[in-house]
Amino acid sequence: MSIYGGWSTTIWFGGAVGNPSTNVGIVTRPDPIFDPALIEVAGTGKRGLYDILMGIKDPRLTVEWIPGYISGSGTPVSDSTNFIRTYQAGAQLATLHYLVKKAPSAVGLTFSNARIDRLTLSCRAGDVLRATAEFLAENVAAVDALCPWSGVEINKALAWPYVSVYVAPKSAPTVPVENTKWHEWRYEVRNNIERLANVNNKGTRSLELRSRRVTGTLVWDFENFTEYTDFVGASADALFALHVKDDDNNYLLGQASWANAQWGRLEVPHGPEDLQLKRFPFTSLNLVSE
Repeated sequence: MSIYGGWSTTIWFGGAVGNPSTNVGIVTRPDPIFDPALIEVAGTGKRGLYDILMGIKDPRLTVEWIPGYISGSGTPVSDSTNFIRTYQAGAQLATLHYLVKKAPSAVGLTFSNARIDRLTLSCRAGDVLRATAEFLAENVAAVDALCPWSGVEINKALAWPYVSVYVAPKSAPTVPVENTKWHEWRYEVRNNIERLANVNNKGTRSLELRSRRVTGTLVWDFENFTEYTDFVGASADALFALHVKDDDNNYLLGQASWANAQWGRLEVPHGPEDLQLKRFPFTSLNLVSE
């Protein structure tokens, strides 16, 4: 039998354990990893190993995907970014199903009690919204062969016009203004999850969230130097609002009236041409105010 382009892959979540309700989007690159964390026991005077022991099992799933519309919808819907908004802060997923074949039977893997350790969301003008996440899971098993997979498929890409970026000038730090001159933006969430061992079965007792870091980059244009200085400001320690929202006005980063961000190292323009494609690295206090 010929294989055309490999497997048709979807990542399903939600619903009951055996009945996921929807998939994360259009999966472009899945990378499941099952690391047994082997302990190699070597000894002096012996060329080979004395023993090989099982360490703490470390199941992971790294996925690149494109958030999208619900099948058959011509406009964005609230669920188009729901998965990212719900789980980017590290909320636990009871089950995450890596499915490489939907019909006639389910073939794949189920990661249980999973959390996003690291997520990157990015978009370029003229392109689609792209996401990459690394999931850590407590366990992994073969997917339930009786799973009906009756959920809703996402198969239409979410493009750049359906995501908005808002940046507040330093003169009004809690009043963000929609930025319509951006070329590219991205932000990254690092939840710094620590895997705690179950010493009885060499598995995972729990996945604990440690200090979160949210950083990103915004590339955009300025009309003149005055506009540049208004947004950069003279005070390096003054926070301002930098928010990202989808077309249904749901916040992906930030929230209303919250000054959450600060610019990083900036290159000061020294000519008119330097006001174009300016790169602004930033750090956010968090995803949302706590």
